[in-house]
Amino acid sequence: LSPAPTRGRGAGAVAVHVGRTVNRLAGRAGLEDSCLRRSLVAWWVLRWKGVPTEVCLGMQLSPDGPAAHAWLEYEGIPVNDLPDIAL
Repeated sequence: LSPAPTRGRGAGAVAVHVGRTVNRLAGRAGLEDSCLRRSLVAWWVLRWKGVPTEVCLGMQLSPDGPAAHAWLEYEGIPVNDLPDIAL
């Protein structure tokens, strides 16, 4: 029910700002947070601002068992995680 995203001027900077803000607030709120919850909250806020982003999911298999991670991307660039997260 949120508005459809549109590409706008400065959208990349807005996406990075929102992603970092959500991460910072989640850490300070003392609430249980996960990478998926942070990414979904940032995605929702950015969608309301008209910024098109994608929630990305990754999984790594290791001898200790699988590990999953979620992050948000704007035009293929992570906005709430390290730049090389998808490598």
